[in-house]
Formats: sequence, C-alpha cells, structure tokens
Amino acid sequence: MYTTALGIKSRTVKISATGGGPKSDRLKKWFRLFVGFACIWAFMFVLIPSFDDLPVVKPLIDFIEERDMNATALFYSDAEETAEAQNYLINSKRFRP
Repeated sequence: MYTTALGIKSRTVKISATGGGPKSDRLKKWFRLFVGFACIWAFMFVLIPSFDDLPVVKPLIDFIEERDMNATALFYSDAEETAEAQNYLINSKRFRP
C-alpha cells in the first residue's frame, strides 16, 4: 500500500504477528463470503417465515389464503401508474413509427 503526504511517497508494510500469508487471507475472504450467504439464507428461510405466526399478521395471512388471493399481483395491478405504463407499452407496440 502506498500513501502520499505532501508530495513524498512512503511505503506502508503490513506485518502480521500470526505469520498469515496470502493463503490465510484468501481463506478469510471465503469464510466471510460463506458467513454472508448463511446470514442471507437464515434471514430468508428462518427469520421472515417466523413472522407468519405473529398475532398481528396471522389473521391477514388466513384471510388471503381463504380467498385464494395473489396479494403481490394486487399490489402491482391496482396502481394507476401501472395501468398508464401498461397502456403506453401496448400502444408503443401497436403504433410503431
């Protein structure tokens, strides 16, 4: 790593007390990557699904499942902007210059 201070270049050398080299740095990076993936997996498949049993959320989920509704589709199709965008895309395909 090089640093510049007032136009003078100096070299900074990292010295490790444990004697780790590039191989141990690579293993640390892979370990951090796998820990990150594990955290994302736990968030998606353990933490978020546990919210389904909360007393505030459970009646809403039961209501949606009883009526066989696709809640995500309703969110995107009810907006006026979405309808305008859909009409624009349809008309741009239909009436090409």
